[in-house]
Amino acid sequence: MNSFYRELSQKNTAGVLKLCTTQLHLSPQHEQAFQQFTDTLMQLLYRHQLDTLTDKQWQFLLLVMYNVCVEKDLYLNLAANCPFLPKDLEQLAITKRWNSFIPDFVEEFKEACQTLQMALNAECDHQIVCQMVYYFCFLYPLIFKEMYTKIARQKLAIFSPRIYEAHKLTMELNVLFNPFADIQVIETLNELTTLTQKQADILITTYPVFEINGIIIRQIDHLLTSEDIIWLYKTFRSLKFHLPLS
Repeated sequence: MNSFYRELSQKNTAGVLKLCTTQLHLSPQHEQAFQQFTDTLMQLLYRHQLDTLTDKQWQFLLLVMYNVCVEKDLYLNLAANCPFLPKDLEQLAITKRWNSFIPDFVEEFKEACQTLQMALNAECDHQIVCQMVYYFCFLYPLIFKEMYTKIARQKLAIFSPRIYEAHKLTMELNVLFNPFADIQVIETLNELTTLTQKQADILITTYPVFEINGIIIRQIDHLLTSEDIIWLYKTFRSLKFHLPLS
């Protein structure tokens, strides 16, 4: 970790850890475990170009992580504010969704959770570690607003000469991107050639298209790949936060 980032890490977590130590009556050993956890998470967020957290957000996250570790029967009812129905959450496998967007993040974060959980409980409980990962993956975009800020939703258009294929792609993309994109099917070639930027920021097509009115275009095969999903996530994020397209 470079000196600037180390200084930022110490500055951002010192007050949080002091508050958590006071509220939770942490021992010096447990406080050290939380320090290691916050440092690791800050490095992960930085390395994967995700937004860092404010002091209040850190406090909230660390309290959740602590409670998941020590209260074995804890269940947070998060579904009320969730953009997906509970049954969809189960089918979605939210950690797989993160891995589709940001490869390796979940596995690296899981290791940090396991280290913290073992420091608090002296033995590894796989179920608790999975809970910690789940709550972070759920809370980070929902509570911390990384992808849910009050900025206009992106417009995604889908075209395939096979209309059933276009609708199938739309259903799959709705599961992944519904919280921050409006997705529509383009049903005819005439609609496609007259498409404007007011109607779509991005076009996903199985049909060869070279350029349409400045719309960002990605041609795919008949099935979405992990590369397509990662490209879409990065493109949405670039448009949403006015970042350069990579």
